[in-house]
Amino acid sequence: MKNSLLIVLLLVGSLLSAADRIAILDFQGEDVSTGESKTFTDRVRNALVGYSQFEVMEREKFEAIMAEQKIQISGICAEDCIVEVGQIAGVQYMVSGNIRNLGNTIYLAARIIDVETSKLMASQDLTVPTNDINALLDAAPDLADAIMQQFVEKKGLTAGGSMTIVDDSEFGKLKLSVSESGIQLVIDGRSRGTISPKEITIQLAPGQHDIQILKDGFESSTIRVAIQAKVTMTREITLKSTGEETEQIVDWGFLTITSIPDQAMVIIDEIEYGQTFFQDKIAPGKHTVKLSKPLHYAVVKEIELEPGGMLPLDLNLKPNYGSISISSDPVGARIMLNERLEIESTPFIVSPLQSGQYSLTLTAQDYRDYTQSVTISDGVETKIDAKLIPAFGWLNVSSTPSEGLILLDGREIGSTPLRDYRIPSGDYVLSIKKKFYKEYQQMLTIEDGKAQTHDLALIADFGRLSVQGYPKDARISLDGVFRGKVPSLIEPITVGSHTVKIEAGKHYKPHEQEIFIGLNEIAGLQVDLKELSGSLIASSNPPGASIIVDGKITKTTGGALAATPYTIPKLWTGKHEVAFKMNGYAPSTHTVNIVGDKREVLQVDLHKLIYLKPRGQAIWRSALLPGLGQIYEERATWGTVYMLTQFSLIYMLIDQRSEYETLNQDYLDKRSVYTDFQGPQEQISALWNDVETAYDLSEANYKKQQITIGLMAGAYLWNIADAWLFMPKMTEVEWLTTGINVDGHSVSAHVGITLP
Repeated sequence: MKNSLLIVLLLVGSLLSAADRIAILDFQGEDVSTGESKTFTDRVRNALVGYSQFEVMEREKFEAIMAEQKIQISGICAEDCIVEVGQIAGVQYMVSGNIRNLGNTIYLAARIIDVETSKLMASQDLTVPTNDINALLDAAPDLADAIMQQFVEKKGLTAGGSMTIVDDSEFGKLKLSVSESGIQLVIDGRSRGTISPKEITIQLAPGQHDIQILKDGFESSTIRVAIQAKVTMTREITLKSTGEETEQIVDWGFLTITSIPDQAMVIIDEIEYGQTFFQDKIAPGKHTVKLSKPLHYAVVKEIELEPGGMLPLDLNLKPNYGSISISSDPVGARIMLNERLEIESTPFIVSPLQSGQYSLTLTAQDYRDYTQSVTISDGVETKIDAKLIPAFGWLNVSSTPSEGLILLDGREIGSTPLRDYRIPSGDYVLSIKKKFYKEYQQMLTIEDGKAQTHDLALIADFGRLSVQGYPKDARISLDGVFRGKVPSLIEPITVGSHTVKIEAGKHYKPHEQEIFIGLNEIAGLQVDLKELSGSLIASSNPPGASIIVDGKITKTTGGALAATPYTIPKLWTGKHEVAFKMNGYAPSTHTVNIVGDKREVLQVDLHKLIYLKPRGQAIWRSALLPGLGQIYEERATWGTVYMLTQFSLIYMLIDQRSEYETLNQDYLDKRSVYTDFQGPQEQISALWNDVETAYDLSEANYKKQQITIGLMAGAYLWNIADAWLFMPKMTEVEWLTTGINVDGHSVSAHVGITLP
């Protein structure tokens, strides 16, 4: 593909009259890092710079334009979005693509879109048979070369052609832009008559040619040009006037040309005059008229025009094309005709296709290339039904036991059983690995379209270990890995020496030893872990206190509550919290440290408690909230009565106040009516009676409020008096005696008072 780079460069130079601007979007990656996608895009960009007729926009400039327009270009893949970005960037073409990591291969795809027309100018894909980043980057120039060949060929099509047509003419062209019309054209000393248009296109064979422009009243102009095959050159000719007057004479005939099909190029004496239907003035004399159209045989006719005469021509062009219908098994094969890759894949009809001999190649991933020589005849559809030979086979692998890891040439492909695994043809090293079994290896050859089946029995490479002992559920670790609990049969274990460790927490001394496991043998291990514990003698003064160790009440072996003095036969080594509790005495808590196989002694003196609840505490509580002092004195019933009584009176007072406001307003309204009324005495008396009635009701309500307030004050004061008068006598004193001394003459005691 790289060998055609020079040809492509020449084609680009001939087809593009000015450097087209092209920009490249970062390729979209699937299972490929952003850095790898950007690097691959840069490699493609650098490859396109090699096409001298292109002006490739730099990444920094492109991204700066997008940033200025606040356009996020990452992830753009829709065609309309790509066209919009290209228009903003001011380029004629946009390149975008994808990179997909398929595990063992990398799939590459690229396309070129015409920003002005939104047409897809070229589309190309490429497969890299590895996921190595270096191989991916090396494929960038190949992808750029392939897509540019397709693009250049499409750009080079003549009007009315199709994607499968390439103009094989070896002529070059000279485009003359003359300042005056009606000039006489002389090429290599041979006059081509008078030419009316100012814009003239001449078909010339490769080589040097002398072109002379003549016109009465103007100085002649002569140029020498070097024509290259398939290259169009342009020249501008400005004629200088001599100032002489010229006589206008009739120096033309009128030529009309029609053709089947139409839009055929009209070439008169190697000068292009446009497409049919054609009407124009031509210089008198003999001329060679040629009609050409892609995919048709050219028609050449000699004519002679009389001055002022008219000549109609009606010419038919015979088709020079056929078609080819291509199908394949499997479908989707890529089509290449004469090393030119088609955009579509099988099944596909290539039409029209210029008649002639072609080399057809069909390619499909994992299949052998199909190549055939095909002759395309005029008006004939040639049918090709190709059956591609698989370049792969199938592999079936099963093992006893199953779930063995399968490797081909060191690469993991699955686990047993493996069914219908497709693999490219060739030689491989098959390996099957499974823990505790010997690795299996075998050379195998995968043939085109054939399946291989392997049913294997793996050789055991393990032994077993039986662990018995005390305590039950002790943890068993083998070489630092947990493998079960006592008692247990551990399997499989690889043959050789292993470190066995048995542990049951901090209360047992762990056991560790080396043991050898033989092939298909059962090694036995009996281990009784030593307990890490001691005992405690707990006594108190006075005796009979209950014992609580670490929050748990101690009981005798018969299930009864243990009381001091008592010997606790087993406590785990370490620190323990021991508490003594006895009615009438303060609790006593101590920390004791138990050492393995030793007996500790703990003896404590308990302090007797006498309780005190002073009246003052009850009084201020009742003053704060009626009934609270009684609750403090442990007379909850009376406390509840005082609280409910007080709340009921408050509710009653609020209700009376609301009613009073209504009655008083009624009184005021009626008094206002009475004051403003003017009328008979009987009505005045009646209104006055209403005023007196309203006043009496208002006053009666006011008196009720006074009574309620009095009841509230009385209940509140009696609540305080009750807290003082009816304090239970049995709880009045709270003394804590810490020691009594008798010396024969007096008694002394250390007394502490603690107020609630």
